Amino acid sequence: MSIEMTSQRVNLRDLLPEAHFVGEQNIQVSRCTTDPAQFSAESALVLLPGSEPSDQLLTGRFTPHAHHQKQGGIIISSQPIPGCRTPVCVVHNPLHAYGRICHALADNPTTKLKLVGVLGTRSRTGVASLLAGILRMAGQTFGLLGATGCMDSAELLPRQEYGRSVGGVVRWLQQCVQQQCTHAILEISPSMLAAGWAAGCQFDVLCVGDSVGTRGERGNEELEYLFQHQIASRGFAVFNADSPAAVQILERVTAPALTIGVQRSADVTAKPLGQNAAEQTLLLIAGNDVVPMRTHRIGHRVVSDSLMATAVGLGWNLELPMVVRGIESIESIPGHCERVVCGQPFSVYVESRRSLSALRETLATLRGTKPRRLICVVNAETELSPNQQIQWTKTLSDYADQIVLTSSRWSPSEGLRLSQMLPRIRIQQAELEQRLTSMRRSFPNPQQVQTHPQRGSAMAHLFRKAVQGDLIVLVGGRKAYDGDMPVDDAEIARRLLYDH
Repeated sequence: MSIEMTSQRVNLRDLLPEAHFVGEQNIQVSRCTTDPAQFSAESALVLLPGSEPSDQLLTGRFTPHAHHQKQGGIIISSQPIPGCRTPVCVVHNPLHAYGRICHALADNPTTKLKLVGVLGTRSRTGVASLLAGILRMAGQTFGLLGATGCMDSAELLPRQEYGRSVGGVVRWLQQCVQQQCTHAILEISPSMLAAGWAAGCQFDVLCVGDSVGTRGERGNEELEYLFQHQIASRGFAVFNADSPAAVQILERVTAPALTIGVQRSADVTAKPLGQNAAEQTLLLIAGNDVVPMRTHRIGHRVVSDSLMATAVGLGWNLELPMVVRGIESIESIPGHCERVVCGQPFSVYVESRRSLSALRETLATLRGTKPRRLICVVNAETELSPNQQIQWTKTLSDYADQIVLTSSRWSPSEGLRLSQMLPRIRIQQAELEQRLTSMRRSFPNPQQVQTHPQRGSAMAHLFRKAVQGDLIVLVGGRKAYDGDMPVDDAEIARRLLYDH
């Protein structure tokens, strides 16, 4: 991955004053890369952990202008490279240096807007979506990069090009600046944190809703660096006081911080008033201000996400009633306990996340609404380890009254005209039926489980038989395409319900 800004040169001595230079002492670069094949004059090649310099790098044969100061390439490394004729910049963490160089080449986009980083294993997408609702209600323009997509306020962007590297994040931020965004929202997953993709960013706000899920020593190092060096001078952090993992991070943070919580004392809290399958109501409390809120999204996770978004809005000096209106404007998040309403007398929800904890949380929430029957339509083609299989079957058995195992495919006989019906790995009909039967036997009570190879047909059959008070959960469906239009469980359910 590389990033280039032809009109912008960066003096590495000024940018990295703590670095030790071997060879040239005042190198300027206009390009930064981690790919040796793209290394050339006026560029910096960053050797990330596990990278080894090639013979060409050691001899300097690839840089015909290397003898010209300010035009030769330079290698960024965590240690000196004996015998290397190419200039070397030795830094403690090459990944952090890479991030700082990329942002400097892009003219530091995070200084031109307010960047919000949302960390956590389960709360990221919910908080990010609510922040988008608040900013939209406040009349602000914003970009978003997360699980629900990538956008720069003007258009949707291909997430695979922007969300998988330091350079990709920087290019997304550049797009946001070009579209005159006032804010940008970045979801930071555990893998993204450990890979250092947020390196070089300066955050106006960092949110920690639950366990950050750091992966090994490297993930812990990135987390520590993030909170110690990447919060802007006027920035702040928000922590969930109900989460022990978030509190542990809070105790080490020196930046200004707000806390949210329901079970423990906090700056922003809430009092739940009631919940059913269609909505929940609560009182948001911030100091002496108390405002009622009603949301069509239900569950305790929605409460904590709403508090997190509220704290950020208040930190931006927005009025609490406006913040609440922004939160209420988000009626659903695709695939996250998403309610499908088409005038039917029964309830339909979509839960497409692959996480067992997310599934358990969704089913517990929906069971708490006391439905007549809770029916789960489960994609049996989801790849699971033997231990995961045991946990999934137990969770489904604990909460569901009826379970229907299906494939991930929809039937062409239903008139849906899908151009992509099958997953990448095609399973023959006999093999599929054998798999469904085998999975059915793995449940504690096989009599509770039915099988139906075609997912769409199973959904249509259940919708015809369901009555008032029933609650159907569509679990683990995959996205396909109808021409150029993406379709998922929610879209198929709407088509079937309107035809019902």
